[in-house]
Amino acid sequence: VFKVSFSVFFFVIISSNVLAHEKKALNVETSTIKWNGKKVTGEHSGIVKLHSGFMLIHAGNWIGGEIEINMESIESTDMSGEWKDKLDSHLQDEDFFYVDKFPTAKLVITDVKSLSESKYTVTADLSMKGKTHSHTFEAAISKKDGMHVMGKLTIDRTKYEITYKSGSF
Repeated sequence: VFKVSFSVFFFVIISSNVLAHEKKALNVETSTIKWNGKKVTGEHSGIVKLHSGFMLIHAGNWIGGEIEINMESIESTDMSGEWKDKLDSHLQDEDFFYVDKFPTAKLVITDVKSLSESKYTVTADLSMKGKTHSHTFEAAISKKDGMHVMGKLTIDRTKYEITYKSGSF
């Protein structure tokens, strides 16, 4: 019996100095989401690409946004060869993210509270596989050479009906 958790890291780049309330498109070519899935016997990690997204900025401050995630691009980066191919295929099938039916996931940032000049508490609704749950996490921003955001969101995959070999079921 083991339980898997799923962590998401996101890194977003906006190359702009924003002074007024604006909706700024994310650079999906240079932005990444890194994931890490843990189980009793080990863990796996990988990446998934953004499909689209934007940040809402007001007076130079981050106030919200949305990220659409291309679940068809999910892949492991800690393996290679046949075992990587098998894991990647399994992550995309019905046991996990069922990308044929749910090709995207969405993170809608509903609230951003400043903790300091560069740290924020973020509340966002994550939608995957037809299920939506609210999450709160911390994020850090660097405004050097544009705007760079990094945060860590840890989710319980079973809340999204991803129950394959979960100790909870």
